[in-house]
Amino acid sequence: MMTNSGIKGNKKNLSPLKILLVTYSAYPRIGGRSTYITLLKKKLEEQGHTVDLLAHKPGLNEIYLMGQKSVDKEEIRLEIEQKVRHLHQEHYPHLSPWIRWRELERYIFEEALMRFDLSDYDLVHTQDIFSSLICPRIISNKPIIASFHNCKVEEWKVNQGRETKSEQELEYIASEEYLSVLRPQKVIVPSRWLKNAFVKLGVPETQCTVIPYGLEIEAYNQKLENHVPHFKEKQKPIILVPARMVPIKGHTFLFQALERLKEEDEPFECWLAGNGVLEEHLRQEAQERQIDDRIHFLGGRHDIPTLLAEADMMVLPTLHDTFPFVVMEAQAAGVPVISTAVGGVVEMIAHGKTGLLGPPGDAHFLYQAIKSLIHDPKLRHEISINSRHHAERCWNVSLMIEKTVDVYQQSMESWREEPPKYRIRGATFDLDHELLERIPRLPPGDVYTGKIVGKIERSSHQEGRETVVHLMDISWITLQSTRPDREGYFTFENVPPGRYALMAVDGDQKISGHTVVYKDQVSIWNVRID
Repeated sequence: MMTNSGIKGNKKNLSPLKILLVTYSAYPRIGGRSTYITLLKKKLEEQGHTVDLLAHKPGLNEIYLMGQKSVDKEEIRLEIEQKVRHLHQEHYPHLSPWIRWRELERYIFEEALMRFDLSDYDLVHTQDIFSSLICPRIISNKPIIASFHNCKVEEWKVNQGRETKSEQELEYIASEEYLSVLRPQKVIVPSRWLKNAFVKLGVPETQCTVIPYGLEIEAYNQKLENHVPHFKEKQKPIILVPARMVPIKGHTFLFQALERLKEEDEPFECWLAGNGVLEEHLRQEAQERQIDDRIHFLGGRHDIPTLLAEADMMVLPTLHDTFPFVVMEAQAAGVPVISTAVGGVVEMIAHGKTGLLGPPGDAHFLYQAIKSLIHDPKLRHEISINSRHHAERCWNVSLMIEKTVDVYQQSMESWREEPPKYRIRGATFDLDHELLERIPRLPPGDVYTGKIVGKIERSSHQEGRETVVHLMDISWITLQSTRPDREGYFTFENVPPGRYALMAVDGDQKISGHTVVYKDQVSIWNVRID
């Protein structure tokens, strides 16, 4: 229950709280959000607070209160899918299939949260759009604080050249994000850029508090000192690229730069740490550009500090980013960073002092920047020293936690004074009318739909194990899920043209990468499980 002692007066005397962290994402997983959640939980617990986490399991089949209870998503889907479809058809027949899918997945997550007893927490701290939309709808007796790690509206804008969305769908994305930021008592963002992006959506400026991420610098340095080298003798400068293999990370522009560097016989090796929808495409592109002998695909990694300990520079050619953890990690390691002047990155790097910044999508800049660091040891040294000092001064995890607890306290105080004005959902399921009424009521049109079919191929010792295949949009929201038949075939029906990610999981383990489906055709996706 919420405690009153220590709320008034000195903020540092805040009594221990029982805090619930909620995220739609799978946990644990590789990525900045998971890193932030892990660090936040650890540091709050060190201060004496009790912290629980509610999230998807890595296999995306269950939603669990970590270390306690879990619920099966498929059971919930069977219970509410027909009801959701009926209500959509009755009240909002004009919604596109993509919106209907996204809606259903959110309501499944909402229904899952209703299965947990959340009454004993002092506050709830959400971590994404879905959880920030949902929790205020179902929790009426405690303050809700939200952390946002990206602006999906801005990300979709960058992706619009690759991903076609209708006017209705773009408005849905904007409304979804607007309400998710507006509903909690307070919102925490890591950068001024992200705060300004939300203000542009119509969110009051006072709603958002900027608290940059932090690092455990001493523990991080210990990891660097204790690393085991991947290669006993380094022959060439190593370029580390720790980024998901998705279009928005800009790998293709880096490949153009590396192709030119190789043509000029410049020495380098490039380590790609990450996986994603473009992995096979990038392997093929590396071969076509004849740079595959210089590139090492390392897959998803949990040991970025050990890779940084060997790297001569880090390159992040991203087209959009909010406040990437890997930049902080590289600066803490004293590794010069080459990146793009996008989003919150410009708040992390001072060009020529703590890294090198250039325009997004500019292969020539990447070529020049990499070449300058290869040939100018004085510049590398200066950036390395400046970066370490910057990290020690700015990426202070203690300050991050102190400011976060301050926001908790402010939210608890304002909660008692002025409870939320929006309508709380009751025990009976209902659509989120506040969101859906904002969507343009365009007449339903003829939408071409096709199907995605594929096959899971197993080795003999893997037969009999249950696999689930997920169809996801570029926000990593699950749109459909299915189980292959006995022969391994699976099908997704009524899929409009667009780009999707496919992920197959066996239990809690991902057993495949992702693929991309383009245009209006049937696509075959084959997965081999050894």
